[in-house]
Amino acid sequence: MRTTRLPFLIFLPALLLTLPLSGQNKKDKKKDDKPVLRVAGAVSFRTTLQHPLTRKFARRNNLELRLYSGGSETGITAVSDRHADVAISSRPLKPEEREKGLVDTLLAYDAIAVVVHKSNPMESITLKELEKIFRHKIKTWKKFGWQDAPIQVILPDTGSGLRTAFLDAVVKRDKIKIQPREELSTYGAIYAMMSDSLALSICSMTQAHYRHLKVLRVEGVLPTPETIADGSYPLRVPISLVTRAEPGPMAERFIEWVMRGPAWKLIADAYVPAPEEEEIQVAE
Repeated sequence: MRTTRLPFLIFLPALLLTLPLSGQNKKDKKKDDKPVLRVAGAVSFRTTLQHPLTRKFARRNNLELRLYSGGSETGITAVSDRHADVAISSRPLKPEEREKGLVDTLLAYDAIAVVVHKSNPMESITLKELEKIFRHKIKTWKKFGWQDAPIQVILPDTGSGLRTAFLDAVVKRDKIKIQPREELSTYGAIYAMMSDSLALSICSMTQAHYRHLKVLRVEGVLPTPETIADGSYPLRVPISLVTRAEPGPMAERFIEWVMRGPAWKLIADAYVPAPEEEEIQVAE
């Protein structure tokens, strides 16, 4: 896989970090007259949308497009509270969120990669072993045939949809019994692992290519486009677009552009497209 340097974003607070994409400078007097479309949610997806095509969409539709970080949880809340028009989510909506009038449209699939430092000799892990780590029943790497040193768990903060989906799969929404080190985003967790060879963390499969990381097999399966597509990788997550029931014309135009317009190639290159006939499963 291609290796790139960690983006400067990891050094900045991820929560609601605004990136205006209208392509206009502060001196443009017409900027205030343009409508604003606010898109919030998954940090990894925002990276995908930081592309000239997105700026082109804003110019062609004569609007100012703002992307906000903060994670899926923050994005969903922002749409519910009418602080954002569209959220990008890496987890399904909960029943109580649907009852508030939110709807989600399945776009693609991602995978939660379980990662360790490249110096770690481990190659695979099971869901049961992950559960025991988070219940503090497995405390050191000695259990996995390595050194007798504590497992340092690093997670993105509670705004991360990947974190929510991961813990739902591993501990079934029960409280975890450890105190993980928390970073502002999955990028923050990745960066923290550069200097911590005893760490275990999670990230999007789109972020798992950095040199200092090793992706573990989960239940003997590596996350690849093929195993994500056929569902054999056990930590597959949906990428969905979340809006209110009546999203408004600008949001509808954006969704159409993302799902069928020029942006679709960006998404298909980064994620595993969902079959057109497939619908998102309701979280229980």
